[in-house]
Amino acid sequence: MLIIFNSPDTLDKNFYHLTGIEEPCAGVLVFDDRPIVLASSLESSIAEKYVETVELKSSEHLWSELAQRIKGELELNFPGLSSDKLVKLEKLGKVKDISIKLKQNRMIKTRKEQLKLTKAAKIANRVGKRLPDMIQPGKTENEVAAELEFLARKLGASGVSFPTIVASGPNSASIHHRAGNRIIQAGDSVIVDFGPVYKLYTADVTRSFVIGGNTKLEQDYQKLQAVFETVVDKLEHKVKLSELSELTTELSMPHSLGHGIGLDVHEAPQISGKSELSLETGMAFTIEPGIYGKTGMRIEDNFIMGKQVKKLTKISKELVI
Repeated sequence: MLIIFNSPDTLDKNFYHLTGIEEPCAGVLVFDDRPIVLASSLESSIAEKYVETVELKSSEHLWSELAQRIKGELELNFPGLSSDKLVKLEKLGKVKDISIKLKQNRMIKTRKEQLKLTKAAKIANRVGKRLPDMIQPGKTENEVAAELEFLARKLGASGVSFPTIVASGPNSASIHHRAGNRIIQAGDSVIVDFGPVYKLYTADVTRSFVIGGNTKLEQDYQKLQAVFETVVDKLEHKVKLSELSELTTELSMPHSLGHGIGLDVHEAPQISGKSELSLETGMAFTIEPGIYGKTGMRIEDNFIMGKQVKKLTKISKELVI
């Protein structure tokens, strides 16, 4: 029997994956022959729209319900459990950590999940068309990030899956720089990395720009784009992820070539030289090579592997603003 706790302090995305719930909801999933959610009166009104639900009157009611329903071994996601809940569950039966299996199960997206990822990417595409208008000398990184996130919500996103990265000038050399108060200037390299969310599923797209002309940066970008296209040309069913990563060795990247996307912005599989996996039908993932020095550039698009690979993000890669 599988049990998943989901609450603001112990958030577990497997709860949404296994129940199909499409909006924030706290509760406890009990999965034997079918999924059942145990939740408070406030949360049960959300859960019951998607799955069989039991309304809880108190925390004591929760544990009495679990005691009545539990039979056999308890399958749990240890990383998603607080220590006090784990101790209580150990008193109800023999426990087993299946966190690795849960990660593996989420690698292959259902048709419904793929549609949500496609919708998130469409929102990203529409935002992306406006990026050249947003990124102008005299604006701060924070201003651009705020405009971008506002537009994403206006176009149907429920939010973003991570703080939007707008990294200008020397900040672009930092892989996970958060937007700050630096003013964008002529001659800057600017990286924009953002992830609009649709029904809990996220896109993750990155574009790089140069404000005005800069021959050195334009040459670096041509090299980066050539590597990106070489990798994309090799995307096919059963290709080894480590082989894809080997195509980027000339860039000396300090991060992996890509990663899975879904309910989390970083999911399995990781596309790196250490991976032992191959591309399988139903995998949703990013490809994001980068080139870094005193400044940085990165390109990132989203894909789903089917009979052929499908590219979801279609924002222009025009460099100079």
